[in-house]
Amino acid sequence: MRILQARLLGKLLTVEFELNVPAQLDAVTLEVVKRSEIEDGESLNKEQVR
Repeated sequence: MRILQARLLGKLLTVEFELNVPAQLDAVTLEVVKRSEIEDGESLNKEQVR
């Protein structure tokens, strides 16, 4: 039974990570765009940063 629980937990953690990747990408993209505006005074296109 513990082996099945461990496998299920592993699969759930994998799914959670995969769902979180787009959110992480958006956060990093926004950080790059904002940092460029602050440090360089240059407005970058969010789509071009990706």
